[in-house]
Amino acid sequence: RQLILADVIGLNPVSLGDNILIDKGEKDGLKEGDIVVAAGNILVGRISQVFTTSAKATLISNSMSRVDALIQETRIRGIIKGKANYGLLMDWLALNEEIKPDQAIITSGLSDLFPAGLLIGRIEQVIFNESDVFKKAEIEPAVDFEKLEKVFIIRWP
Repeated sequence: RQLILADVIGLNPVSLGDNILIDKGEKDGLKEGDIVVAAGNILVGRISQVFTTSAKATLISNSMSRVDALIQETRIRGIIKGKANYGLLMDWLALNEEIKPDQAIITSGLSDLFPAGLLIGRIEQVIFNESDVFKKAEIEPAVDFEKLEKVFIIRWP
């Protein structure tokens, strides 16, 4: 896969956690759907709009974002959803599974949207109510979205 290094040149100050603007675009070979990662193979988001010399990336913390993921140590699957202010929530975790804080969350690779094995974050807290059908977990992102200065773009299918 081809990696392209890009500088973050803008954040959306109105809707925190939604997107970033980078200094690479169509002239650099970017296209919608390319994957955005930080150093260390950490998932940041996907390219959602491409301009001639720049592009907009939708972050995984966007409230409309969904990422098929799994707990690295146990291989338990769930769905990562974005929350306000750069937050992440893992949903659809089976009630009978033992889920613990500090376990690593990675992409599963089961959809065509993201490659397998990209780090998302760590479980911060497990949320469970007696009336729930599934457990949920608050996820501490592996990257500080507000402090991103450089990202890599992975050319994706």
